[in-house]
Amino acid sequence: MKYEEFEQKLLLLATQTGDPLTPAFVGLKLGIRIQDASKMLDQMTLQGLLNLDSDDEGRIHYEFPGIRRPEPSSTPGGQLAGPIPGLDGYAASDQSFNPAVAGLMSLILPGSGQFYRQEYKKGALFLVLAVLLYGIPIVTQNLFLLILVVPALVVHIMSVAQAAKQPQRFTLPLLEHQAPPARTRQAAPEMELDQELERELAALEEKSIQRPR
Repeated sequence: MKYEEFEQKLLLLATQTGDPLTPAFVGLKLGIRIQDASKMLDQMTLQGLLNLDSDDEGRIHYEFPGIRRPEPSSTPGGQLAGPIPGLDGYAASDQSFNPAVAGLMSLILPGSGQFYRQEYKKGALFLVLAVLLYGIPIVTQNLFLLILVVPALVVHIMSVAQAAKQPQRFTLPLLEHQAPPARTRQAAPEMELDQELERELAALEEKSIQRPR
């Protein structure tokens, strides 16, 4: 998952939900780690693609400037219950199968575990190869062709290993970019207070300069 793909998925997410774009929310919806989502969001902020904002409780979130978003979800915790339609970064079917059961099925019949995992192309490939490599020596009854049993066993083992493999989720690579300034992580009310103090100090300095000697 490259940076450009992250931008597109985040934009789609922002147009389909009105919930605050926090690193935790974005990470869950896109199926990536929270720290990776935070780094990507900070990079987009440095590039001017996102703005930092905060709610009444001072919690920081990100917003696309100039994009009108839907109303926030009224359910507790927002729309964290499931993935947004059209975002394939988070696969809801990842946990819909048992890897141990899939491996056992492929041990009995190569390719059946892949069909159980709904990986039909892989299942068909393993099944066809196993049938050919196991079946040719039996059908022809040629002792020389018994050597095909070796690649048949290799295909069989590969089918079991692939079927029993844990599902993987998208992980963003670590990108080399400058860390965001410390002020970008400061709460919005504190930033406004600092700006007000700076304006008052500037006004006092101006009055002291204009004061007659």
